[in-house]
Amino acid sequence: MKSKESILAAAQAAPSHEQLEDHLEAILLLREKGYNWVEISAFLKKHEVDADATEIYRLVEQEGKRSNTTISRKVPSADHYQQGLKAIKLTNAQRIMLQHHYESKGRTTTATELANQAKFKNYGGANLWYGKFAKALGLYLDFEFDVYDRDPDRPVYLSSICMEPEDAASPGTELPLVMRPELADALQQLGWFD
Repeated sequence: MKSKESILAAAQAAPSHEQLEDHLEAILLLREKGYNWVEISAFLKKHEVDADATEIYRLVEQEGKRSNTTISRKVPSADHYQQGLKAIKLTNAQRIMLQHHYESKGRTTTATELANQAKFKNYGGANLWYGKFAKALGLYLDFEFDVYDRDPDRPVYLSSICMEPEDAASPGTELPLVMRPELADALQQLGWFD
């Protein structure tokens, strides 16, 4: 085994890796031009900067928090949501949950409430089936899904239909699911639940 000193010396002699932060201005410019995170990753790789889409998203998110700004995300319009809703096939349970979500006060509900409406045993069924609906709709719309903090390679499919609540849930309580206004507008325009 090599000594601690020899490993330290080798580390000191190693060339520095380029920092992703050095390219923040280019990343933000590409976002303004409508590039999504995967496209930005491919662009950077073409220019010999190795960074995956999640790393880029996290960098921009952290910078937004530091500068007290938000990430510019292109949320589909109500017209696009209408197209997506017409194009994908919903199960009966998914339609029941969507209607409950749409008709809830403030268009806000929880997974347990959705499960009760769809007659699932618990929130797990709602998470599964409402999540499948959100994934299908988001993929149709080419939506940029949020990612989990603990697992940044795993998309949060519900982010295509729900916004992050302004007030975080208290410990031990369920996260409120707040419907995106564009989705609510699309449902109203379609007249699905009137």
